[in-house]
Amino acid sequence: QYGGASADRDIGIPTFIYLHNVLPTIAGVASVGYKTVSSPADNTARYAQVLRTCTETRYIYLPTINNNYILLSGAWHSIGGFSNDKNVTYAHIHKVTYICHEYSFIQKLNEATMRLEIVDFKGLDTTKILGITHANNYLISYTKDTIHWSNILDSEDFIPQLKTRAGSIIPLHVRGAIVGCLPTSNGFVIFTTVNAVRATFSGDKDLPFKFEEVLNSGGIRTLEHVTNDNNHDTFYCWTKKGLQQFGKLNGSAEQLFPE
Repeated sequence: QYGGASADRDIGIPTFIYLHNVLPTIAGVASVGYKTVSSPADNTARYAQVLRTCTETRYIYLPTINNNYILLSGAWHSIGGFSNDKNVTYAHIHKVTYICHEYSFIQKLNEATMRLEIVDFKGLDTTKILGITHANNYLISYTKDTIHWSNILDSEDFIPQLKTRAGSIIPLHVRGAIVGCLPTSNGFVIFTTVNAVRATFSGDKDLPFKFEEVLNSGGIRTLEHVTNDNNHDTFYCWTKKGLQQFGKLNGSAEQLFPE
């Protein structure tokens, strides 16, 4: 029985109770399949990332326990460098791609030889660094509670001094342990286990970013639960409050499909 004010035209029409491996289309749904694009790598990897070079060439990068690979012409090629089972973040700044294995090393990709090289960062203990990102010509590194920014002219210099303006801060609005940071067009967003905080470029050389909590935002467990590497002006996040969206530059977090 329909309890509305008028007849429901969909009464009696079959509908879905449960679907798996499908995506919506204009006229309904379509099943999702898989296409093999390469042979398996030599070592098991938990995830892949897309890296871009200064010439805007893009590679699928595969970190594994024993090696690092890039997908070229349908095959995995070793690029050497340090590798372990830790989470990996990366940043592309000043025509250099940096790759960080959490609490281990930060490397850069030598595009001439297509090999990874370990970088000795000045003023930074990489064994205490959770991850990296980039924002407004700064290389950003972070721990569970602290944000570090580099010398604006030298991404590998984190020594705090008046001349270089490199420095660090423990943002007041961070209400949980930092999980990761993702760049925006005017700064970056800090994702924590409790909330999200925007870091917006201020133009002040002494304190280049101002911090503001994303109201109503929930905490996340991993950066893989946040959309990234797209040209949308919105982050979509799977949080401890459910599925949320919020603007990269402004606005509070909104619930999606709260039911």
